[in-house]
Amino acid sequence: MTHRNNLERPSEEVTTLRAKVVPPGEGEAIEVLGTPMKILMRAEESGGTFCAYEVLVRPGEGPRPHIQQQEEECFYVLEGQFEFQAGAQVALLGPGSFVFVPRRTRHTFKNVGPTPGRLLGWDMPAGREYWFEQTARVMRNGAFAEAQWEALNRECGVEFVP
Repeated sequence: MTHRNNLERPSEEVTTLRAKVVPPGEGEAIEVLGTPMKILMRAEESGGTFCAYEVLVRPGEGPRPHIQQQEEECFYVLEGQFEFQAGAQVALLGPGSFVFVPRRTRHTFKNVGPTPGRLLGWDMPAGREYWFEQTARVMRNGAFAEAQWEALNRECGVEFVP
């Protein structure tokens, strides 16, 4: 049987998933490359379909341009002003804005406002939370383990580009 969009219905396994509610201010706190984050949804909680996270971005900060080989990524601006670059598109975005980044697309963002900004991010399929956690692990106590991080990036299909 198919949905209206002609995609196959989710397997029976998906119907065994449990509802999840994450109240404001909660989630698994983690710091990735100096950026505070909260993991809201993990692979094992979504049947592997997606992971979700909240990112707090300080003024003037954001990730280096990069490409993800394995996931599509979405962002929803909760607070602040951001410049997003995704492929050839560049946009100045505020609260309520949405961005979709297909896999293998160069992308980055920067908080261009005077105050911290917040983003809701989610990746499909799930697994990006593993990269966040392992990146935090190889950077514990300010000691950057470059070789471990490069190996992790290769494993997870993340490439930082000019």
